[in-house]
Amino acid sequence: FKDVMEGSSPPVAYEWAVRAGADPKEADVFSKLKGRDMYDYIGALLVRSDVLRLQPQIKDDTNRHIKQFIYRKRHIKVSHDAIHVHRGGDVRAVTKAKGYIDKYLEGHKYNNEETQTSTLDYIPLLHYIRYYHDMKCSENIREIFIATDDPTDVEKEITELGPKRGHAIDFNNCHKIHFTVSKVEKIFGESDCAHQYAKTIGSISDFIVARTADTFVGEFNSDWGKLIRLFRLVLNEEGGILSNMGKLGPAHRLVLSQRESAGADPSPVVLKDTKVAWGPGWQLGVI
Repeated sequence: FKDVMEGSSPPVAYEWAVRAGADPKEADVFSKLKGRDMYDYIGALLVRSDVLRLQPQIKDDTNRHIKQFIYRKRHIKVSHDAIHVHRGGDVRAVTKAKGYIDKYLEGHKYNNEETQTSTLDYIPLLHYIRYYHDMKCSENIREIFIATDDPTDVEKEITELGPKRGHAIDFNNCHKIHFTVSKVEKIFGESDCAHQYAKTIGSISDFIVARTADTFVGEFNSDWGKLIRLFRLVLNEEGGILSNMGKLGPAHRLVLSQRESAGADPSPVVLKDTKVAWGPGWQLGVI
């Protein structure tokens, strides 16, 4: 598929884009793109065209789950940020991810002095919310949804972030944050098939809330993180044919376009405000 798409002539690429929902101008832009820009552009088209959508029964169950367990909490339905806290052995099984986790833990002195081993095997929640240190202090409550496979430990970490003021945590004497944590494991029964289905519905629900967040903080070693990145891409109306004229690489151009600082070399797509929780910054440009 990769070879066919990248080797397609401009007329063939044009037709691909039209079938994915592009108008003539957008199809013309796509026909001139190469490599990673092509994947991001066609991905943004498919998301906009709603080609990638849930089956009716799955959609109904997902909407029911979101209303019952996520949106029922305060005002997260209106405006919210989202954080993906991914832990467990499958994270450390990725060589690059394991190396970054180990380096982080060593640098932040989580090692036991006697055994010279880490007291943690994951990156703590505090590191994920470091971006809020740079934001202007506010008395308004900020809603943050946390999608995680480790809700028990995450909830404990939340209590350690600062004193509780009503429904919110007073973080760093600067931000009032109300957290909603994914609780898939605690909600459903013991039947194997029913439990697996419920976990799947919960995971899809987490994904939907994360993709629609004002700001998303996550890591992109996992397929789940990469999928959220895809669904947060939108076509850049300012990009046009300029996207193939500058000297910037696709990943660099995408990050600068997100910050509105790409100048005369904007990306053909824009990534809705997305932060790398841990790992190199170029992860925003992953395929």
